Amino acid sequence: MTLGLVSCVFCFSCYGAFLGLPCSMAGIIISEVAARDIQKNKAHPSSITFVYAGRVCGLLGFAINMLMIIYLILFWMNGPLISV
Repeated sequence: MTLGLVSCVFCFSCYGAFLGLPCSMAGIIISEVAARDIQKNKAHPSSITFVYAGRVCGLLGFAINMLMIIYLILFWMNGPLISV
């Protein structure tokens, strides 16, 4: 869950989307491993809520980071997309 939250924080910093993307992917992978451990009775079932929260934060961070990376690439190619 921590990696998912870190990826959400990184996506709003300057060029932090490139740091947040690996954090979100790691959070998604770790939540999948934890879910398998719970299914195999290697971990306590009460921690499933943290697994779901980590998965949601990781997926949300992944989506936002990808949008930020696309925006940054378009910004580098064409200049600012939003004029103030």
